[in-house]
Amino acid sequence: MIKLNLLPEKVRAAALMRLIIVLGVVVYILGLLGLGFRYTQARARYNEVQHEVDAVNAELNSPALISTVQAVEKFTQDKADEQAKASVVESYRRKQVTLARLLDSLPDWTESGQVWFDHILADADKGTVTLEGDSMDPLAFARFYTLLGSQPIVTKLAMPDKGTMATVRGYSVMHFKVTFSVEVPQ
Repeated sequence: MIKLNLLPEKVRAAALMRLIIVLGVVVYILGLLGLGFRYTQARARYNEVQHEVDAVNAELNSPALISTVQAVEKFTQDKADEQAKASVVESYRRKQVTLARLLDSLPDWTESGQVWFDHILADADKGTVTLEGDSMDPLAFARFYTLLGSQPIVTKLAMPDKGTMATVRGYSVMHFKVTFSVEVPQ
């Protein structure tokens, strides 16, 4: 069988044009539907992530977590304060121990009782010691002064005023005053 298209050329072109337009509209609608589908998927993912962020923020702002963070900060501050106080106490202890050892050694250096002390003033904060006393003779005092100056922890040994001779219970003695600093070993 033979088919003949007896429609004029313009009508056939218009029908083809309608078909192209319909196909174009269908493709455009399918494209818009695809974009809409992708948009709704992206929006759903965004909402899901936003919900997770909100949940994390709610957890971070929870009173339990805030109180825990404050407790940790307070503990850290208390620990730092305690260490600062401990270092000050340790510094005082080192100074006092060094000073106590020196003062404990002083009687051994008295040249068999030929040197004695009337006043001992020790300032642990400054690390200074002032000794005031008497000696049976200047030679015993000189030996004591030399022995005291040879100690590694004794620094700035000085005799502010010249020793004076005095009489105590009928004996001639030399009165002295000696000052020095105590170097605390590190």
